[in-house]
Amino acid sequence: MMSPSFLVQAMRDPMTANLDRIQIVKGWADERKLDGTGRLAPIGDKVDRKTGSVSDDIGEAVLTAFWHDPDFDPSSRCFYYVRVLQVPTARHSLLDRIALGIENAEDYPDVIQERACTSPIWYSQ
Repeated sequence: MMSPSFLVQAMRDPMTANLDRIQIVKGWADERKLDGTGRLAPIGDKVDRKTGSVSDDIGEAVLTAFWHDPDFDPSSRCFYYVRVLQVPTARHSLLDRIALGIENAEDYPDVIQERACTSPIWYSQ
């Protein structure tokens, strides 16, 4: 049996920041454990801490990816879903700090990396 293949395209909302990456996430219904390798380093952060605006000089407006599962085992129950990450944008704590003219926002982070996820696609024999 051929392994599942996915063709994915994600487009940014024209009113927001660019996209960072597409991830295909695979999970199992059994006790497999991932080793943690293959993680991408963060894209970076172009949020202006004085205005909260984001520069579009990193990331992409449209991402397209094709992926097939090289470790597919037709006897294993599994699921897949797609996650799309946006480049970091100003978090409400930074925007509040700017609007109120406060020097810092204590222990609150200045940025957040928004994401969108699809519904899972389940496979079972």
